[in-house]
Amino acid sequence: MLSLCLYLAVTPVSDVVFDQVGRVHAKLTEASFTAASKLSGTGETVQSKYEIRYRWPSVFRFRVMNPRTGALLRDHSIEPSRVVDYDPALGQYTATNRKRGDSLGKTLAELDPSLDDIMLAFTDPKGMEVWLDSMELLAPWSVSVGSTTVKMSYAKEERKIVLETERSTARVKRIDITTGPQRLEWTLTYRPRVTNLVFAAPDGVYEVPLFDREMRPPTYTDANAKRVAEKVFDAYSGLSEIGYKVERDSGTTTVYLRGKFARQDDENATWVYDGTTLTLYQKKSKKWYRGRLGFPDVVDAVGSLGTRVDPTLRLLMTGFNAYRKRLGDGASVSVAGTMELKGEPVTILESVSANALISLVVRDRDGRVINSRTRANQQGEISTETVDLSYEYIPVPRDAPTRLKLTVPAGARPVKLEPRPVG
Repeated sequence: MLSLCLYLAVTPVSDVVFDQVGRVHAKLTEASFTAASKLSGTGETVQSKYEIRYRWPSVFRFRVMNPRTGALLRDHSIEPSRVVDYDPALGQYTATNRKRGDSLGKTLAELDPSLDDIMLAFTDPKGMEVWLDSMELLAPWSVSVGSTTVKMSYAKEERKIVLETERSTARVKRIDITTGPQRLEWTLTYRPRVTNLVFAAPDGVYEVPLFDREMRPPTYTDANAKRVAEKVFDAYSGLSEIGYKVERDSGTTTVYLRGKFARQDDENATWVYDGTTLTLYQKKSKKWYRGRLGFPDVVDAVGSLGTRVDPTLRLLMTGFNAYRKRLGDGASVSVAGTMELKGEPVTILESVSANALISLVVRDRDGRVINSRTRANQQGEISTETVDLSYEYIPVPRDAPTRLKLTVPAGARPVKLEPRPVG
């Protein structure tokens, strides 16, 4: 391959540099680098710092860093089958299915609409070539070749641009754009190896369907309390199915959940939801309703028709870990004791927060909660009134949507609602 210096001797200088840099970046199928920017002339200087790792066309990891301390502020990871967004300040991350056919650039722009075009250019093999083509149109450019870098400069009226590349690799190293009083500087520092491409949740970090800024992880009085609590969290994490009977003062509620299918039976009503359609039968009035609803409308509809969605089921259907949510108000968690209940070992976990005192009886073998007692904490005074729940876990049929389908009794009267439209 001819060297850059030989090219410069026989070809217009700026064309050679732009073409070579574009070809190099188009072939850079994987890379790891830090990109730091500084925007000045806007009244205040704004600095940004990013860590970027990618392997086209499947993975692109974009980490937003504190430009002064280097601390991680946000972590976006676009992977072959999922898109992860991690907020370290909350200790939470979301994971959604990656849309088939969407490019890395489109997905990243949706995650962070404020990103500069220069950063988005790295999400596609042709991205940097396209960006460089737009720069090349601003001719004429001057070129100076140093011992380690090649610097291209453009100046016309109030606009000045400097593009600096590594002489040995032709990779973009620095971009400096001045337009009137504003100046934007980018500095790129490459790493020799591409590692840690996909997101792995750090210890204590958990998945949520949506970021919940009111949730704060609990603290633990000792390692044993943390171990038991995390066993509970694991038992209710990523559940594809669960069946249980929960007994409270008002009666017994039976719940089945498999995938998007849910069924609930209590003293007031029976209802079934398959992810799009709610069917509900009121037992006392012998009225029934069927209609297409999004899940938020299901909660409202069930309430307006004489019952409510069981709180644990509601959390599970919205993608939350039921007990991580309940203990997610900055509670202090401790082990209050151990014993045998109905022939099996259990541990009593106690959670104290500014809102409530919660006692959970946890099965040692699987982390499932079999008893729960909640008392309100009112400005430091624990209420004497309790909400007691007892759980019995039951199997969910594999053909639950068929076997547990709700058949409305003959003679039941239909009820009309005016729900918000789905979507």
